[in-house]
Amino acid sequence: MKNLARSAATLAAAFLAFATLNVAPAQAADTVGRVANYSSSGTKCLTPEGNRTSNGTVLTFWDCTGSALQTYYQEIGDDRLIHRASGKCVTPKGNGYNTNGAVLTLWDCGARNNTVQSIVMPSRGYYASQARMKYSDKCFTGYGNGTSNGTWVTLWTCGNPIPETQNWGMTTF
Repeated sequence: MKNLARSAATLAAAFLAFATLNVAPAQAADTVGRVANYSSSGTKCLTPEGNRTSNGTVLTFWDCTGSALQTYYQEIGDDRLIHRASGKCVTPKGNGYNTNGAVLTLWDCGARNNTVQSIVMPSRGYYASQARMKYSDKCFTGYGNGTSNGTWVTLWTCGNPIPETQNWGMTTF
């Protein structure tokens, strides 16, 4: 009889523990990963210059190292591309979201889905895809069409067909 009572108590405790785990509401997951350029010279990641994280830090092409400084995310329902290590948003210098040659920087995030920081970031499910500003026809582009380490990432009119310097996607973990 004692064994039966003990077994029933153990079973009830296990059931309650399992039921408690399932009470929390389900939440949509953020998209987290590396923002990478795919070209014939190799894969490069969007990287803060000098690994700095302060306002105004220029974003560059750099070899993908797996560093936390190369990790970004976008929340469900939010178009801002947020640098995970600093919490700052990818922002065109001088708010030039519609300006050819505007350099991409890190800056404090504004309101969700604002004009200056809204970015359409494709996943890496396609061979060729473009990371672009949501409210203009400007895409992430290497300065001078470069893709080597240290090249600044700027905005330029989106090309068609897609040039290598504009072939970007988010590789999720």
